[in-house]
Amino acid sequence: MEAPKYDGLSIANIPNSILEGFGLRPRGEALSVDLKLKDRVALVLLDGLGYDELVRAAGDLASRYSLSAKITSVFPTTTATALTSLSTGLTPCEHGVVAWSFYLKQVGAVIDSLFMSPFFWERDGLYNAGYDLRSLFEAPTIFSALSGAGLKARAFLPRGLGGGISRVLYDGAEVFEYVSPFDAFVNAGRFLRSERGLAYIYISTIDSVLHKYGPGTEESSAAIAGVLEEVEKLSSAYLAGASLIITADHGHERIEENINLSKDGELLSLLDVPPHGDPRAVFLKTRRGPEELKAAVAKYGFQLIDRGAAASSGLLGRCNGRFEERYGDFIAFPPSGKAALYLYRPKNEDPLKFKGHHGGLSSGELYVPLLVRE
Repeated sequence: MEAPKYDGLSIANIPNSILEGFGLRPRGEALSVDLKLKDRVALVLLDGLGYDELVRAAGDLASRYSLSAKITSVFPTTTATALTSLSTGLTPCEHGVVAWSFYLKQVGAVIDSLFMSPFFWERDGLYNAGYDLRSLFEAPTIFSALSGAGLKARAFLPRGLGGGISRVLYDGAEVFEYVSPFDAFVNAGRFLRSERGLAYIYISTIDSVLHKYGPGTEESSAAIAGVLEEVEKLSSAYLAGASLIITADHGHERIEENINLSKDGELLSLLDVPPHGDPRAVFLKTRRGPEELKAAVAKYGFQLIDRGAAASSGLLGRCNGRFEERYGDFIAFPPSGKAALYLYRPKNEDPLKFKGHHGGLSSGELYVPLLVRE
């Protein structure tokens, strides 16, 4: 089981290289590869694009960039956690968005971090209830750092994604909700021709296709090749005067069996709160000993490690003690080809049908591309 390469070859290092490129102080380690960035930078995030899938579906495209590298995501390999590292330059244990779902003591509930809300609440539940998101997380963004230095930052998001975790991720940026990648790139180009600064473009298509069909399928290959061709054409047409960085938040594991933990009474009787985390990295919070827990999950073939071992191994990144408890007491890793979920919304069984999941540390989940046109 490999760990993220937080010391210079992970997505957490990209924002620190961007800050250095603008002459600003980084929050942590920059990329170990030297980026010669202009004073106008476009950062394109392709959700769900693992390095292995890029090579399989469109490997020839990588040769068209001045830099093509294989880097890691963070742990867990999940959108909320990875995007927070990408917007802050901090490791997960530093910024506190530690998974898709995790127990937030200040609220007394497991929250959906993408919605920034306890399960069963509406999207933006924490914000609407009056919680100060800045006090719940340590997430000073590179967008706010650029704005504070007199530069401009604009985030281009699919329409409807302006709330929820976006309130944390894009603090300090002007948010532009686009209806298609076409108007996103046109407006990003117009922005960078008039301003020195950073344009961030988030595209979710690949992740949606891989969740439904899984990696290694004809559908996923078509989506990856199509999106990358589109990005290349649009960036060449509208972002020619800017440095271009293309990367991803995580890849996917092909799933043959989705385990429904909601039906496991034996396991649930040992836990203080239901399982949370991600389908390929399940957080378990319990006051019981490890032997009881190991016996309860042995039938699934899970690899079980305690939180302390995860932290000492470097899996969580730098930890200052503030957010470590959010990982639960134990982390369970399903074996290859399997995912495990607790259904906080019992009527929504769609995730149990997914052929692609992520969160774990397989090569397909952990490694993502870094493509740069300087």
